[in-house]
Amino acid sequence: MVYGAIQLNRPPPPAPLPNPNGYDDLVKAQKLTVAYPGEITRASAEQLREHLARNVEALKLIREGLTKQCRIPISFSTNYLFLRSLADVKRLVWLLKAQGRLAELEHRTNDAARIYVEAIRYGQESCRGGVMIDRLVGNACEALGINLLQKAAGSLDSGTCRETIKMLQEVDRTQEPLADVLRMEREWIRRTYPLSKRWQDMIPIASLNQAKRAQKDFAEECNQSELRLKRLMIDLAARAYELEHRQRPKNWNELVPDYLSAIPIDPASGTNLTYLPQSK
Repeated sequence: MVYGAIQLNRPPPPAPLPNPNGYDDLVKAQKLTVAYPGEITRASAEQLREHLARNVEALKLIREGLTKQCRIPISFSTNYLFLRSLADVKRLVWLLKAQGRLAELEHRTNDAARIYVEAIRYGQESCRGGVMIDRLVGNACEALGINLLQKAAGSLDSGTCRETIKMLQEVDRTQEPLADVLRMEREWIRRTYPLSKRWQDMIPIASLNQAKRAQKDFAEECNQSELRLKRLMIDLAARAYELEHRQRPKNWNELVPDYLSAIPIDPASGTNLTYLPQSK
């Protein structure tokens, strides 16, 4: 009877894959990418041009994939993590970093900001529909884009800041819910491993359940990733405000709704963020 009740309350099957699936374009781009042999931040403009020239098709596929719905095709087997190269996933965000870096060297700061937003979006779409490890790799890609855009923010004009905020708010709005990732993780474990290997995951006491501890740590990491994105939007809003008013904002009323549509929510507590950049 208990088993029957569990079966009846099983979560619905995963959503069907979109057709066309932008994730297919991202995988093709990963296979075509030629890695840069050195450190991108130390490369000259000419070296970056040569590197990007070898990766024209990969860059085209990245942007084509980002125009479509993306979803990872999950393989319910213990070979799943071996079928996908997580290092290849990160290759594409490094390629976008190279292109953004070149734009900065050529003083095309508006282009650099747009490219770094694409890197953040790639981090989001490269893991959509996957399990916990996919989301963690996506978070790492997203973090690189956020860090690059954060560093470039000081050279952006107010109009670019405003436009970038709009794009980032859309990225934030369309982020895959954490609950969906955890549900897919549980489904993957349930369908991949026999009951004899899953019994410990059924223990309701968190201190005795390794899976529950891992999920808690995962949720904290995802919340931190989301928080970094929200703080970036706030910093850009404060930058635009300062350029237009010759002073830093003193409270949220000066940023909402002209620069931000609403006060960002803390993903951990569900309350309004209190973070606001201080005067420099």
